[in-house]
Amino acid sequence: MVMPFMSLYLTKVLGYEASEAGLFLGGFGAGAIVGSYAGGWLVSRLNSTLVQAVALVVQGLGFYVLSCLSGAAALAACLFVIGVFAEGFRPANATALADACEAGERARAFALNRLAINIGMTIGPATGGWLAETSYDILFYVDGLTCFAAAVFLFFGVPATPPIPTSEVQTSVSVWRDKYFLAFLALMLLFEVVLMQVFSTLPLELKQGYALSEGAIGMVYSVNTVLIIVAEMLVVKRVEHFRPLLVMANGGLLAGVALGLLPWGASFEVAVAIMVVFTIGEMLIAPVSGAFVANRASTQERGSYMGLFSASFAFANVVAPMAGLALYQQNPRLLWGTCVVLSVLGWVGFALLNRLQDGRVRA
Repeated sequence: MVMPFMSLYLTKVLGYEASEAGLFLGGFGAGAIVGSYAGGWLVSRLNSTLVQAVALVVQGLGFYVLSCLSGAAALAACLFVIGVFAEGFRPANATALADACEAGERARAFALNRLAINIGMTIGPATGGWLAETSYDILFYVDGLTCFAAAVFLFFGVPATPPIPTSEVQTSVSVWRDKYFLAFLALMLLFEVVLMQVFSTLPLELKQGYALSEGAIGMVYSVNTVLIIVAEMLVVKRVEHFRPLLVMANGGLLAGVALGLLPWGASFEVAVAIMVVFTIGEMLIAPVSGAFVANRASTQERGSYMGLFSASFAFANVVAPMAGLALYQQNPRLLWGTCVVLSVLGWVGFALLNRLQDGRVRA
């Protein structure tokens, strides 16, 4: 509830310039990178339930502290810490999810998790906007309370179960020595930079290039959320028996090509059609990639793998808006063409990784 309104809070309530607010939010992103890897490292050494609960409690306390601050240094430090614990929760959550089900069920499990996230993203900003109109302090307090409530429910209401044994062949090497996985992360980063453009530069394109109102832009985005809630579980069920690398490759290519079509349209209907194609690509790559990482690692190293995987997303979340907005300012067509190029490179790379995997299996 808080983060969608943080830039407004920093500029309109505390009186900072937009560029200064961007630096503060960049600090949150830097904390997210640190927290993603640290959370995964801790999960490999501690109980995932404990890591999740502590991350939620500290994040909730961070929102309370943030509501009392106004100085630049204090705000930057607090947002950095919130970023560390907010993102430190994710690899612990993903590890617990992977441990709770067998390898063949993990893609659906991650899709179900994304369904819950998207429902929360539908309710949270709407509720947060209503609270912010009343009082930003109340917004911070309520979001902090939701963190505490989730921590209590998780710690006392969800039984800690040992990982389900699996017959899948898993790697037991350190994540930093698994060159195949590092190559996978590098290729995923190409797709992640493309996917993140939807949250940074796409609103500008829809406003300036398509001349849509804020309400119409919101409707275009709602297509993404509704499709994920309604159809993602069904899509994952249909593709879970195919090679995961090829499924992800086609999903990333579809998303990139969809964004590449943006300069060729100028109407609300075209924007909706592009969002539909993009969302199908996102549904193919997001849950399947989480399952692939979980199945790649041994039970002992799964937290580290999930942490580095989450850190790559956090890194893309920092780099993608900066690079995307810079390219968009030069020429929008340059940005959307770059998205197509990156997605094609990712598709080729994933196809090669799939062939390499086949060769190792035969050997």
